[in-house]
Amino acid sequence: MIVTRNLVSSRRAFTLVELLVVIAIIGVMVGLLLPAVQSAREAARRMSCSNNLKQIGLALHNYHDTYKRLPSSGFQHAGTPQEPLTWDQSSKGSQLAKLLPYIEQQALYDSIPFGGARPPLITPSSPPGASEYQAYILSTAPGSFAHNGQNVERTYHVVVPTYICPTYSGMDRWQWSDGANPGHRALSNYAVSIGAQAMPSNGSSCALFPGNIFGDGPEGHANSRSGVNVSGMFGRGEWFPRFAEVKDGLSNTIAMGEVLPHKADHHWSGWMHFNSLWTATTAPINYPIVGIGEPGWNQNTNPRGLANDVNGLGCNGWRNWQTSQGFKSEHKGGAQFVFGDASVAFLSESIDYRTYQALGGRQDGIPAQIP
Repeated sequence: MIVTRNLVSSRRAFTLVELLVVIAIIGVMVGLLLPAVQSAREAARRMSCSNNLKQIGLALHNYHDTYKRLPSSGFQHAGTPQEPLTWDQSSKGSQLAKLLPYIEQQALYDSIPFGGARPPLITPSSPPGASEYQAYILSTAPGSFAHNGQNVERTYHVVVPTYICPTYSGMDRWQWSDGANPGHRALSNYAVSIGAQAMPSNGSSCALFPGNIFGDGPEGHANSRSGVNVSGMFGRGEWFPRFAEVKDGLSNTIAMGEVLPHKADHHWSGWMHFNSLWTATTAPINYPIVGIGEPGWNQNTNPRGLANDVNGLGCNGWRNWQTSQGFKSEHKGGAQFVFGDASVAFLSESIDYRTYQALGGRQDGIPAQIP
């Protein structure tokens, strides 16, 4: 008798070893591709950051074309017959506040009562002429509130995208657990350069980089009502610089650069604050600072008011001024700057110190070119 056997074909499955090999191969491929993807993303963010600086540089030129001068920080160092109030009582906002019309933020600019606010004041405790504190815009965004029968938002609470670098991993306005708080100020990753200025530290807590190495910026922190004692293209107060005063050439002089606002107690005050943006080239690029909320920073000491007396001083402290009010970024190896001619360049954190100071000064007479 012939026995017929039915041959049933069966599909062979992967063994456990084969599956593990495939998973390992995929893991290796992901490991190889991920850095490339992250690098591409950072390149895109860095380009966007550069474009922001380019827009700001062009805005400076448009402002200068209109007013025949560059914008100043709007406060008085000393009283005058025209403006007897000083410091925050006379505040008219920062240089970036004056540039708003030139970066397509006309409505935000129009919300600032530069000529004095009309009652009812949004901040009755401040004079009507302190326009920074009296500025508001109609809004229903988080952080808005009722005022005079309308829903409004403080102008300094509004985040301006052009003033934020996409690489920055921090918050866009200073906050803790209550992100919508209307008193929190919107931040900026860009600040004006006071150049190779004398930079006394807070409480003499740091003496590494006193500044003024060429003798063209002897006034501490650029606290001058004129440009005679100011190294950079901008001062800290009411001096209105002109391109003609940039003796070393616009293409060789830093106008503005990147900052990390959580690493300086003044930068932390935001894009609009009259006393926020002054920044010197005195500190090396990306000098290490223990920033707000970072390991080593004692955020349990009055974090809302930021009066942190525990570790804010010292050369790595966030409120020592000498190194904290320096240019910094989260780009690997350096930071981006916009020069007086509106060109943008990436400067390495290993740049020769003297060359960096020469690029910061507008009238030091030291030949310097972008490396």
